[in-house]
Amino acid sequence: MAGVRALRRYLYESKFKTKIKGEKNILIIGAGNAGRRIAQEITANPQLGYKIVGFLDDDPAKQGAIILGYPVLGKLKDVKSVVLEEDVEEIIFAIPSQPSLIRDVFDEVRETPVRFSTLPSLSEIAPGKPLYQSVKELRIEDLLPRRSVKVNIGEIARFLSGKVVLVTGAGGSIGGELCKQLSSFPLKKLVLLGKGENSIFRLEQELRDKSPSFPIELVIGDIRDREKMEYVFQQHRPNIVFHTAAHKHVPLMELNPDEAITNNVQGTRILAEIAMKTGVEKFIYISTDKAVNPTSVMGAAKRVGEMLMRYYQGRSSTAFISVRFGNVLGSRGSVLEVFERQLNLGKPITITDPAMERYFMSIPEAVSLILKAGEMGKGGEVFVLDMGEQVKIIDLAKRYARLRGKILRDDDIIFVGRRPGEKLREELVEEGEQTSPTAHPLIININSYDDLGEDFIEKIEELYQIALTRNPSLIKAKLKEIVRTYKGV
Repeated sequence: MAGVRALRRYLYESKFKTKIKGEKNILIIGAGNAGRRIAQEITANPQLGYKIVGFLDDDPAKQGAIILGYPVLGKLKDVKSVVLEEDVEEIIFAIPSQPSLIRDVFDEVRETPVRFSTLPSLSEIAPGKPLYQSVKELRIEDLLPRRSVKVNIGEIARFLSGKVVLVTGAGGSIGGELCKQLSSFPLKKLVLLGKGENSIFRLEQELRDKSPSFPIELVIGDIRDREKMEYVFQQHRPNIVFHTAAHKHVPLMELNPDEAITNNVQGTRILAEIAMKTGVEKFIYISTDKAVNPTSVMGAAKRVGEMLMRYYQGRSSTAFISVRFGNVLGSRGSVLEVFERQLNLGKPITITDPAMERYFMSIPEAVSLILKAGEMGKGGEVFVLDMGEQVKIIDLAKRYARLRGKILRDDDIIFVGRRPGEKLREELVEEGEQTSPTAHPLIININSYDDLGEDFIEKIEELYQIALTRNPSLIKAKLKEIVRTYKGV
């Protein structure tokens, strides 16, 4: 018996442990079906240049086992010691049904130079395609503490089929992704409305490359131009409007509060009134978590936008719906863009405060939920997207830098203090707002308690006229009169 065991060990060592020059030692997390399959494919394709050192799996029954000739070296908590002992150069995470474990494993080995790859969810893997071809580098989105987003594509398709859809702010991050996802549905026509010609041009090229025959109309215009907007709505007669156009940078709007009002408030008012006049079926307004207990002009202006949706609801056949959510990763001007520039320049990462936290979601996930909210909404709702737990910005920075191949030390981070209007933590629901579930587990309905009053629209007109004076203190004073939870300075 001792001889048989020694022989088996010798064969294992000689066949699997001897590393050929140029091969990369890899560790597979998960010895289930996906892990076994990826191991089989790697073994059958030596040209990939991988040498499997073994598996890690939390199943007690698999501890110490040999699977396909490779040992189960321990549990997931042992990952750092195994990486160091086995000289692991890359980890493949092969438990697609449990994405929440990725963050824990990643953080365990963040101080080592190991690379990290993962498999997409099984639903994203094309049938018949070799599994190793679906292995992808870990993205920052994979490290967010939230549930995966799934929507019923069939229900959204029925909602949009044969409709003319207009997207304002189409050249922006959310608007552009909306257009990309909308181009997968059987629309009658998709109207791209934006102020910047270059972004609209690039988006058109991308959509044409994807679907050359898809019906697209391009409009360059400013939502504050009432006559141009009336012309656009009369010409294209949209059935559905997704309103994403807005100024979004908090510090810039503190410096330019008149722009926040004329664009985010008056522009929204113009579009809503024209939508009612031209018989738009649904008007979906994109709001933000910064509209909750706002401390900034931008947040207060977006809250006024939500109030406008409630004011106009029921005054025509148009259904007005608001969708409120937090930060989206990868959007233009986002924190990741700042980190990227600083890493490229070799400069320290700047963070406002070590305690600062934010909600995060990927752009495609947020947009898929916006489409679902638009399909579900009957009018008057404020939908809030469940974005999981808030993430400390300092943790996000360390993880993002590590994915870029840099381990951040204390002297690589500079704390610069909060900018005007910024909060330490964002909120999605105010105290006193009533929440209720919807047909989708990641979309919550908010019953807002804002008292609009009979003179609400007169106050909005006064706010707009004050904004034309460019006087910051008068603008903020009027905002506080309209949004009672606004705490701007």
